[in-house]
Order: sequence, then structure tokens, then C-alpha cells
Amino acid sequence: MSLGGPSGFSLIIAAIAMFALVWGVTGAGAQSASFSASLSGGELVPAVDTTASGSFSATYTDGQISFSLNSDAAGITQAHIHLGAAGESGAPVVFLFGHVDPGQDGISTSGTIMAGDLLSGDLDSLVAALNSGGAYVNVHTEANPGGEVRGQTAVAAAGLPSTGSGGLADTGNGGGALVWALLAVGLTLGLGLGVRKVTAR
Repeated sequence: MSLGGPSGFSLIIAAIAMFALVWGVTGAGAQSASFSASLSGGELVPAVDTTASGSFSATYTDGQISFSLNSDAAGITQAHIHLGAAGESGAPVVFLFGHVDPGQDGISTSGTIMAGDLLSGDLDSLVAALNSGGAYVNVHTEANPGGEVRGQTAVAAAGLPSTGSGGLADTGNGGGALVWALLAVGLTLGLGLGVRKVTAR
């Protein structure tokens, strides 16, 4: 079946061009990734015998990390994100809580981490470590100054695609439906025009 000459073909080309333009705009959205960790004494090196536990969640977007940390440990003095693989100890890179003296029984805290909050390194490296499991959250207490509960971070958002660069994923997906709708409309118009011209002959 003929597309009916240059007019129908032009509409298809226009639709493809519109697809590329809108895709470029929506694809330039903010990058985002989410992480979580479950904290326990068994994750410490060496392991700590404690009934305390904790949880950590964080989202990276627009050049900052928003986090939430909870723990029921007694006498909490401080908490950090450390760099280090599972079974290894590493230096702290950013405070999540404290330092307080005397320690606090249980914490539920949240905040935002920006580049200027880091004790060392840069935010991109921290996000990459959070994504790859090369970072952990450590809650320190009076009874266990080296840490009472610890948890290795992992990517938390199910279905969030990794780009291989810190687990970042494009959040401009809201325009995806519009892109395909525009393409479909353009193709429909082009094919419809072609059909009418063939019928008219």
C-alpha cells in the first residue's frame, strides 16, 4: 500500500521528529535513586551481641540525599554512613546523628545530606558506594563506641533501573506516555492520509 506521496511521508517524518524532541526534553529530568539498610549487631566487625536494631532509608535526587534513620538502641551517641564493604570497617563520611553526650535511648531522625556535609570525598562517590553495597550505616552507643548496630546499604526501589553510574535512574518517565501518544497520532495521520489518497484514485 502506498503512503500517498510526499504529504503522508512528511507527516510521518514530522511525527518522528516530534518524538525525538519530546523524548530529549523528558529524558533530561532529574536523576534519582533510593537506598535502604536494616541494622543489627551481627553486621558489626566483630559482631556485637545486642537486641537493638535499626532501619535506614535514603533517596538521592537533585544533588542531595534525603534520609531517615531509626534505631531502638540505648545510649546512642552518634551515627554515620561509613565507606566499606560487608565484613569490612571503614571511615565515616557523613554524620546522620550526634555527637551527643550523654547518649540518647532510641532515635528517629531525618535530614538532608549535601556536598558540604561530607567529612571526606564527594557526593557522587558516596551515592555510587550506597548503590554498590560499598557503604554502611553505623549507630554508635555508650556501651559500644565502635558501633552497636550496622547495616549495609542496597538499592531499595523495586524496578528502578540502574544506569551503572551510582544506580541513578531518569525520573522523567511522566512524559513517556505523551511521547508515544504523539508518535501514534503522527503515524495515524500519515497512514490515514495515504489511505485516503489511494482510495481517491
